[in-house]
Amino acid sequence: MCRIDDCERSVAGSSVNHKARKPHTCCECGRTISAGERYVKHSNLFEHHWDTFKTCAHCSVAQQWLAKNCGGYVFEQVAEEIEEHAVEYPAIARSLRRVHRGMVRRWSHNGRLMNVPKMPTSIAHALRVPA
Repeated sequence: MCRIDDCERSVAGSSVNHKARKPHTCCECGRTISAGERYVKHSNLFEHHWDTFKTCAHCSVAQQWLAKNCGGYVFEQVAEEIEEHAVEYPAIARSLRRVHRGMVRRWSHNGRLMNVPKMPTSIAHALRVPA
């Protein structure tokens, strides 16, 4: 079961791609988004209050995967959701775990920023029955 199924959905919102002019913190992995780096700013209305979330381009891939495969995601819980799906769908676990590992490491490998990951394999691919 996806976490989005049991949570409050936003009433309205927008997501806009930006190039950082100053440092920001990614709401998913917690790393600093440096000036000059691409990120997504999400502004969402939940019942009676607005919330803003900033997501690095790396973690945005995980959010997009969950939106495509699960119909949405819960901000600040994407890493855990990706790991749960890796356990649930062994056929695509490798690509999901690669993204999860990057998020846990704050996209750093040997002190260098990792490349933005490729989109993991879809759940539809995992459920495909060989002919």
